[in-house]
Amino acid sequence: MHNYKNYKRGLSLIETLFVLGIMAILLGMIMLLYSRSVEREKINNTMIEIGELKEVANDLYKDQIQNIPEDTEISNTLLKSGLIQNNYNNNGTLTTPFGQTIYVMLNQWGGKIAFQIYNLSVSQCVELATMDAGLPSGIHDININDASNGTYGVSSISPLQATQQCNLNQNTNFIIWNYYDL
Repeated sequence: MHNYKNYKRGLSLIETLFVLGIMAILLGMIMLLYSRSVEREKINNTMIEIGELKEVANDLYKDQIQNIPEDTEISNTLLKSGLIQNNYNNNGTLTTPFGQTIYVMLNQWGGKIAFQIYNLSVSQCVELATMDAGLPSGIHDININDASNGTYGVSSISPLQATQQCNLNQNTNFIIWNYYDL
């Protein structure tokens, strides 16, 4: 006969592994949610940045837009103006919070000002393409990856349409927002 009085019960190895497994799953979920919230914040900051760049371009060029040649790139001029925040400047290049270069063009494709961002991941492409890009004034069109893909000339893109277009190029997507007024 065994004497169970002096026996102290602890956690078995299986119980310990089970608890550690649950903790690992929860930690993984928290990390995933955190990374998605960081990416979402960068997406929002990118759209805020484009709005601010549009306002600065308006201040600098509104009265002379008719005299500016087609496809004039003004990113460096905006950087040198001193009117934009330093966090948009990455070693003399206008960049998104993700680090991609932003090209700002005047008088392009029938619009007054266009913003172009290249080398977007699929998730960045979909999020940016489906956000409200109207800003204070109307958008002329949104172009994802290629003018022949069915998104050229439209002012809004559905999530399904954006996902289809952004999946074509994986991590080399580009988006162009073209506004009909400055």
